[in-house]
Amino acid sequence: SNRIINQSRRKVEKVLLTTMATAPPLSLSTVKQRYPRLFQQYTYLSEREDGVMDDLGDDFADLIGDRAAGPKTDPATGLRTFIMGNDFSVPLEDNSTCPMKLESDANKFCMFLWKMLSACESGSVGGDACRQFDVLSGALDDTFASRSNTAKFEHLLGWTAAAANHQIDALLDRGDPDRNRALFKAAGDEWKKVFEANEKASFVSEELRS
Repeated sequence: SNRIINQSRRKVEKVLLTTMATAPPLSLSTVKQRYPRLFQQYTYLSEREDGVMDDLGDDFADLIGDRAAGPKTDPATGLRTFIMGNDFSVPLEDNSTCPMKLESDANKFCMFLWKMLSACESGSVGGDACRQFDVLSGALDDTFASRSNTAKFEHLLGWTAAAANHQIDALLDRGDPDRNRALFKAAGDEWKKVFEANEKASFVSEELRS
């Protein structure tokens, strides 16, 4: 019967959840301390969500699943942890297709940034494009401020993976072309500096470096 099938499915899901490797996401306190420019953009998105909820009310909350989300507010910062259907409080899950280690800074930065890019989307493509640009620009500025070459490599990797996997359609379709070119050129130039400064990257061919 359907009841037996559903019971069996729940048992399987429970086993999968207990055996699947997970890691805590970046906390907002960590983002505030380590990535001040990105945190500023997160603050804007959180405040915008407050306004959206005030204007559209319960029907919109039901539509995006806000009622079913986990903790709504981060106790340390007072900011929302659920923005435009994206839950920033859930643990990160291991992904066998992802080359980045689950607990690595690259993976955590990537996943946080990817969710922020998704949280920028509200249906107004022009506005979404502006928000996505500000998020990527802020994250890149924080990456430039990394103290070590290793940290810079990890965060550039996370930044690049987040942008590539999200696909940032709004930014590419409606963003200012000149600003976009400047943004991605800055990221590319920083990649060159990282490889040039990293002796362990000596196996990378000159063709790939250029």
